[in-house]
Amino acid sequence: MFFALSEKEIQEYDRPHLEAQQLSDYRDDAKMDGKWGELILFTMVEGFLDIPMMSHKLGWKQNPTDQVKGSDGLFFGKYEGSPTLGIGEAKMYTNLDDGIKEALDSTDRFHGKDSQLRNQHELTVAMGNPSENLSKEKIKLLSSLFTGESQDYQMLHPIFVGYEDEELEEFQTKPVEDDQELVDRLQDHIEDTDLLSKVTDSLEDDYSHLRKHWLTFFFLPLEDKDRFVENVKAAIYPWATNH
Repeated sequence: MFFALSEKEIQEYDRPHLEAQQLSDYRDDAKMDGKWGELILFTMVEGFLDIPMMSHKLGWKQNPTDQVKGSDGLFFGKYEGSPTLGIGEAKMYTNLDDGIKEALDSTDRFHGKDSQLRNQHELTVAMGNPSENLSKEKIKLLSSLFTGESQDYQMLHPIFVGYEDEELEEFQTKPVEDDQELVDRLQDHIEDTDLLSKVTDSLEDDYSHLRKHWLTFFFLPLEDKDRFVENVKAAIYPWATNH
């Protein structure tokens, strides 16, 4: 619900979960719906970085079927003690390397040609629909950023990449003493994947100029990304699931 509505709105509605579901419009084929990656990005940023969503992106739509151009999430708060504007990207790909490359390519839009206009557009749209979860102090500070009165903030790019890992199913077929042993094996496998090196290689190949910016990656290995999003959809919006 917090992905679509503010705390105040949740308290005001008699059945907020239905309002959130209607606004989210989770009725399309989940495999073709980018909102699931955005939802996971939202939970990661607010949960791990403690940076609140700046604007409920779903509220930017004139009707539930509109697709909003731009970033996959705007966040504003303090990161490592400094005011931080988070411009996020979410990608779910079959291939890990493709997911990383596409995420970096999307992020690059905010630092390449016409980036100043693009960033201003993001702030303009978001300030037209600020989250009521933001304090008056934060909204005032955001207004100063929007008008150009203040540049006293850093930019962070939280990036979520979901990808398929065919070895995950194999791990589940091997006998283990207990659940912790399975967790340990999976952790070792993910470490062997060397995600940091994959990101570093992609940066050095085509996006070396992004190395001077804050990039925070969240990775989620999946057996089958399409089945995963359908299962998430079934859990959140059970009566709209396609079979």
